[in-house]
Amino acid sequence: MTLPPLVVRVLLSPLPQEETPLSVSVLGHQDLTRGKAGIFLEEALQAIPGLQVQNRFNHAVGERILLRGTGARAQFGMRGIRILVDGIPASLPDGQSSLDHLDLRSLGRAELLRGPASSLYGNGAGGVLRLETRPPAAAPLRQEVTVLGGTLGLRELSSVTSGTVAGTGYVLSLGAMAFEGFRNDPQEEDALYGASRRRFFNGQVRRSLAGGNLVATANLLDLDAENPGALTRSLLSEGLRDAAPFNVRQKAGKELAQVQAGLSWHGPVRSSEVLVAAWGIRRSVWNPIPPAIVDLSRGAGGVRGEVQGERELASARLRWVTGVDTEVQADHRRSYENLQGSAGSLRLDQEENVLGSGLFAQGILELPGGTRLLAGARLHAVRFRVRDRFELEGDPDDSGNRTMKAMSPTVGFTIPLLHWVSARGSLSTVFQTPTTSELANRPSGAGGFNPSLEPQRGITLEGGIRVGFAGGLGAEATLFESRFTDELVPFEVPDAPGRVYFRNAGRSRHRGFEGSGFFLLPGGLRTRAAYTFLDARFTSFEVDGKELRGNLIPGIPRHRVEGVASWEGMMPGEGAEAFVEVRALYQSSVPVDDRNSGAAGAYALLDLRVGLGDGEVGGTLLSSYVGVSNLLDRRYTSTVAVNAAGGRYFEPGPGRALYIGLRAVWERE
Repeated sequence: MTLPPLVVRVLLSPLPQEETPLSVSVLGHQDLTRGKAGIFLEEALQAIPGLQVQNRFNHAVGERILLRGTGARAQFGMRGIRILVDGIPASLPDGQSSLDHLDLRSLGRAELLRGPASSLYGNGAGGVLRLETRPPAAAPLRQEVTVLGGTLGLRELSSVTSGTVAGTGYVLSLGAMAFEGFRNDPQEEDALYGASRRRFFNGQVRRSLAGGNLVATANLLDLDAENPGALTRSLLSEGLRDAAPFNVRQKAGKELAQVQAGLSWHGPVRSSEVLVAAWGIRRSVWNPIPPAIVDLSRGAGGVRGEVQGERELASARLRWVTGVDTEVQADHRRSYENLQGSAGSLRLDQEENVLGSGLFAQGILELPGGTRLLAGARLHAVRFRVRDRFELEGDPDDSGNRTMKAMSPTVGFTIPLLHWVSARGSLSTVFQTPTTSELANRPSGAGGFNPSLEPQRGITLEGGIRVGFAGGLGAEATLFESRFTDELVPFEVPDAPGRVYFRNAGRSRHRGFEGSGFFLLPGGLRTRAAYTFLDARFTSFEVDGKELRGNLIPGIPRHRVEGVASWEGMMPGEGAEAFVEVRALYQSSVPVDDRNSGAAGAYALLDLRVGLGDGEVGGTLLSSYVGVSNLLDRRYTSTVAVNAAGGRYFEPGPGRALYIGLRAVWERE
């Protein structure tokens, strides 16, 4: 069996995956959704080299994505990678990213650029995750309803409606989810803390217009979640998966409401392809953390334009793309004293504005014989401005502004060595500013922005080999080294446990190896696996007079092995479709602080998913599936809170958990 070339678009110019000079991974609809509970992103993005989704099982702070170690600093949400959903950024101009609004069940494709992409995507692009909704059904109406229930108080009802009518395609998804959690309430016997409720609507409409494609998207989200926090080693070793007592007393959690909309058009203009896109977000957050209550109102939006084309140059061909983008962000941040979940005295009141803009260009030269050369660069600037509205006698005005700029180039190549082997290499740069939250949190308690916190800058050199055989067999190996200046590192102080501050490490180095392979075997067997080795260390860093040179950067495991093996086919005798999927994961220990004074232990997990599919009953296709996570009921630390005060580093993962799903699908011709 010979597989058709897999074309990727995360580099903007469409290229077969095996011909990209940079490291790119792709997952399809089945990989992302089949047999999954659809509650956490970690379920979808599995067995990808260099990538780790740290699932805190805590919707109040969200999942943390690490890509070659980038992103380990995130105290909530995601940092250091650029995320796009159907071409609309889920990343703000200050580098914060959030996927609370994402409907995992309607995903059709994920592309991951595993390395710096600041030359194309700007601030925070230590990597790029590009997610796409599955295309509309060809029929006028296709209705899919899923009911799911399980242990940990998991309940979900979701609907995906799609179709094509008079040339207009649509996908409408809505759902409601409840999760009671697994962390024991230390103040109340037989009670839990860590519950969440999530309700969402996602809509997309596609239509041909002026020879191109017009896409409109809209998202609504309402989220309410408790934050059980992290534990000390002594509490963890007692064998109970308790919530942190201080978090429970202070009623730590998050209430979030968000509205987002976007519009894009992509099509030919004369001899070029043009993309124009615009989007806007409104978001309100009520966020009790143990020492304070943060009340945030946010508006953000942006526009982006790209032009790409091709040109013949003697016996070579040049693919080029150039563009410009501008993004704005306006936050009104208030902080109150936390009186066991009630707002006390006002401590901070300020308006924060961010303006990010960039101009970029990239060319890919295709030479005779299949060699490709890539070169690109981006000039970008991010301006932060704060207006201090806190009026108190004797309190200074902390208003001000800061501008952070960078020129980010990238060069790369790919060379076919044999018809089934190619070599590639690249040199890329990364630029990451602190986010507004990171700038606003100052250990002194003052308002305004931290004047000493600088952007993180770095350069990555990598090289690799790709091997692909006819018949569904392929492998990839990559060596890389990244060197950073002013790496952003989180820390806490004893007087305000639970509030995270940031400082710059002098210099640091991430050195690693990524290996992956996939196998399509006779009889419906399919396997993919990934191994990542990452040695991330400080090369120059001093804290409180102590030299930390040579220490491992906290929050990052050195070894990670993950594999997914599946079988699909017809059940013997029954004639029904079925699938079985097993996922295995091993992760080495994770240092918890800059001093490397302790670590969360290594662990291994096993998940199982089994399903029966698409049996017809009265014109309706019915399918069912069962999933068991942590099949062997291992105790493990799912995430660490880096440099937490009082030794509260450890966030436990749940034990064995079961869920059962039933899906019904029908179409109207």
